[in-house]
Amino acid sequence: MAFSQAGEPLFTLRQTVTPAEYAGAALLVERRLSWTGLPAVRAVICGLCAALCLSAAPLSLREYGTMWLPLLFAVCFLLLGLWLLLRQPVRRFRELERRFAGSPVLCEETKIDCCRDCVVLQTSCEEILIYWTEFSACVEGGSFAALSGGAWRRLLVLKRDSLPEEQREAFSVFLRDTFGLSSYYPEKRGRSRG
Repeated sequence: MAFSQAGEPLFTLRQTVTPAEYAGAALLVERRLSWTGLPAVRAVICGLCAALCLSAAPLSLREYGTMWLPLLFAVCFLLLGLWLLLRQPVRRFRELERRFAGSPVLCEETKIDCCRDCVVLQTSCEEILIYWTEFSACVEGGSFAALSGGAWRRLLVLKRDSLPEEQREAFSVFLRDTFGLSSYYPEKRGRSRG
C-alpha cells in the first residue's frame, strides 16, 4: 500500500460497480438527503399550485370576465406534476447511468481499504486516499452503503456483498460510528409500531 499514514485496514472490499447500482445509490442519496428530491413531494407541490390557480378562477371571472387563464395554469401544473411523478425518475436514473458510463475509472474493479481515519481506493489507474471527514453523509440501502460529498469521488458506493457474511453487520456499525447520528442514514426497515 502506497499510503503508509492510512494504517491497517479494518475492512477490505473488492468490487466492480455496475451502472444500475451506481444510479440506484445516487438516487437513494438524493432522496434521503432532501425531502424535495422525492417525486411524490414534487407532484404534491404541483397539485397545490394547481389548486391555488383554481381558487383564483372566480376572482378572474369577476375581474376580467374569463376563467381560462387560471384554468390553463392549473392544467399545466397538473401535467407537470404527473410528469415529475411518472417520467422524471426514469430520466434521472438513465442520466446517472450515462454519467457512470462516461467515467471509465468508475467501471473498473476497485480494491477499497476502510481504515480508522480514511478509505483507500485502488484501481489499475489510480490510488486515492480520502479521509472520512471529506464525506458529508453515509446512506445505507439494500446491499450497499453510499458515501456522498468526497473531493475525489462525489459518490462512493461500497457494496456490502463483497464482504464476508460475518463482517457485514460490523461494517454497518463501523459506518454508523464513523459518521455519527447527524450524517448517517441507515437502511429503512419498515415502520415501527409503538
